[in-house]
Amino acid sequence: MKNKIDFYQERQVLLTRQASELEAKVRELNREIEERRQAEQALRESEGKYHSLVDNINIGVYRTSSGRGRFIQANPAMAKIFGYDSLDEFMDITVSDLYQKVDDRKAFLEMVRQHGFAKDRELAMRRKDGTPIWCSASAKATLNDQGRIEWMDGVLEDITDRKKLEEQLRQAQKMEAIGTLAGGIAHDFNNILTALLGYSNLLKLKIGNDQVLNNYVDQILISSEKAANLTKSLLAFSRKQIIDPKPVDLNQIVRGIEKLLRRLIGEDIEFKTILDDRELAIMADSGQIEQILINLSSNASDAMPGGGIFTIQTEHIELRESGSGLPEHLVPGEYALITASDTGKGMDEKTKQRIFEPFFTTKEIGKGTGLGLSIVYGIIKQHNGDVHVYSEPGKGTSLKIYFPLIQSDVEDPEQARQKILLGGNETILVAEDSPEVRQLIVTVLEQFGYTVIAAVDGEDAVDKFTARSDTIQLLILDVVMPKMNGKEAFDRMRAIRKDIKAIFSSGYTADIIQRKGILENGAGYLPKPVLPHVLLSVIRETLDKG
Repeated sequence: MKNKIDFYQERQVLLTRQASELEAKVRELNREIEERRQAEQALRESEGKYHSLVDNINIGVYRTSSGRGRFIQANPAMAKIFGYDSLDEFMDITVSDLYQKVDDRKAFLEMVRQHGFAKDRELAMRRKDGTPIWCSASAKATLNDQGRIEWMDGVLEDITDRKKLEEQLRQAQKMEAIGTLAGGIAHDFNNILTALLGYSNLLKLKIGNDQVLNNYVDQILISSEKAANLTKSLLAFSRKQIIDPKPVDLNQIVRGIEKLLRRLIGEDIEFKTILDDRELAIMADSGQIEQILINLSSNASDAMPGGGIFTIQTEHIELRESGSGLPEHLVPGEYALITASDTGKGMDEKTKQRIFEPFFTTKEIGKGTGLGLSIVYGIIKQHNGDVHVYSEPGKGTSLKIYFPLIQSDVEDPEQARQKILLGGNETILVAEDSPEVRQLIVTVLEQFGYTVIAAVDGEDAVDKFTARSDTIQLLILDVVMPKMNGKEAFDRMRAIRKDIKAIFSSGYTADIIQRKGILENGAGYLPKPVLPHVLLSVIRETLDKG
């Protein structure tokens, strides 16, 4: 009996222990189930966030097979980048369908095979409608047991806008470099032409009525003036040509030159002007604006050998905000817009990108210098304006030119010029670093009664002025000189004698005169190449000012 009791007691203890262990295991199992449930929930949430991120970003994400290059997976951005209506439609194409050139895809795959990945490769691709685009692609390969590519995972970004901006920057830098070169060449040639034109004019005064010698000199002068016009064109493009801006009405300039443009265009072309009813006041050199219109008219005439329509239109426009719709390089504000349109043969994109380069021309040899639109570009930029070209082959060309509007009163263009005497007996200090130009100026002035003190640079001029400041009535200073430039020398001499009058001479000044306001303070301006009659006129005009 006792044994039975012991057995049941032991059995009871065992069952109790087993029940306790089972209960602990159930609790452990429940905990593991809850942990797994939480992990699965976290995984679902993570996957949801991942898919939401991948589905909503603008960067394409994809997986492709290694064989035919089919898309295994892709996000909606891939379809959007390449212009497909849906992701399902996009998944039906092959990777090769997206490349402009099959060889580009082969090169991309070869890089992945060799290195296991490719990073930030710029690829020329195309949209569904054939529109070319640029994309930056990165990819990583997953290999199978044999070490071959099983699939590739990658990301892709549309960088077309960035590539366009980079191209615009390169074009601007190229134009700036060409402009600097052109301006430097023109500066050097101006000094040579000053001597050539100056002494030819003096020679013509000396030879009298000898018809043969006069003809010879005339031919020298004609050729020299052509060369001088060429250097002016180069300076206009490089934006180093000195301009004399005043408040002017753009409509008034167009009306004033309209008859000349009609003759220039020719009878086979219909010429129209559509001018804004309002005054379009801009700060400009009217002669330079006329040069723009002449060059554009000449180009339009060449573009329509069989006739057509050439239209010049002016408008008052307000550009309100930056971003989309605002022409590049322009800030919000009010502008005078002049549009020159023709119905000619138009241009392809390659030609359009080069039209403002100096010496670039599509005309036959001998039919043009290739400087017409370069001059237009330089003048516009020097007037703080901007130009945009719209053209397609067979659809004509339209140039839109923007000039900032001003509130100033427009100057009367009919104001009469005062007659200027040519000779005098004053003492003039001439500072010019070019020996040929310096000697020419000295020769001309001495022949017309002036006493001349010559200086080889700015420092020399200051020293000589300091020694004889009471006897000097006028300074003629080259703007660009070694040791001390013309403005610095003028400031030093003006500190010695505040009422001293000055004329600044240069054909290449980097806009120093305009930026420093020298012309506005009563100083005269003498353009290079220096012509004797212009030299004498500017001197008299400056000396006779009150």
